[in-house]
Amino acid sequence: GGGGRRLGCLDAQGSAQAEERMLQAGVAFLGGYACRSSCASLPCQARLNTPGRSFKLGIVVHSATLSEIDGPGLIENQRPLVGVTVGDRTKETEHGDWSKDKGQWCFRETITVASATDEITVFVTCSTKYNLYVASISLTSRRTGEVCLPVAQILSRLKVEDRDAEGLMYTTPVLHFDVIQEGKCTGRVYLSFETKTAPPSQKVLDADKCCGWGHGNLDRYREEDESTISDVPLSAISSCRWDRQSDGSGASSFSGRSRAPVA
Repeated sequence: GGGGRRLGCLDAQGSAQAEERMLQAGVAFLGGYACRSSCASLPCQARLNTPGRSFKLGIVVHSATLSEIDGPGLIENQRPLVGVTVGDRTKETEHGDWSKDKGQWCFRETITVASATDEITVFVTCSTKYNLYVASISLTSRRTGEVCLPVAQILSRLKVEDRDAEGLMYTTPVLHFDVIQEGKCTGRVYLSFETKTAPPSQKVLDADKCCGWGHGNLDRYREEDESTISDVPLSAISSCRWDRQSDGSGASSFSGRSRAPVA
């Protein structure tokens, strides 16, 4: 009789422990499902799961000024061109035409690139031709300066524009960029950017508040396209710097230092 009572007590304890484990498993499942459903609607979920995708960006090369070349010469004729490198692909304009009235080399060409990278490198190359009486001799071209442009900063300047023939375009104003060679500013290029692709909607998030972590208010994130370039800390652009042109023309400037030589 005593053995039967002990077996009955053991069976009862085993059943109670089994029910407790099932209850804990059920609570854990419901908690995980609720957390997943809550985080699925937060902006961090979309940002973490969205890979970088390629889009076509038009770089309009308007003009350039160079400290060493202030116009064509009679015998030694130097003419610049502007090139753009994205990843392992490079495209170049034709040689510029000198405008005596503006004091600039004019191009008025558009270079279209497919960008999915973080940077675009813009460079200036000059070629020299000697105009002799009997013949013209062309020499090898040489790189005179370059600058790396963060794609994120370009996208933040895009504004929608309704063009009758092309429809909606996202464009920037004409911006000027200092080109650097061996740590020295050697000139300036004037560019604008345009694309048919709407700039991505990116959220500015505090990592401590992502998915409800921390005790902050989740409503503090905002759209990047609602901010201006002055809202971006200068330290976030590494060795590059955005500033305003002081001559009152309304154009923006960008000066920077190339991070590595471009082949």
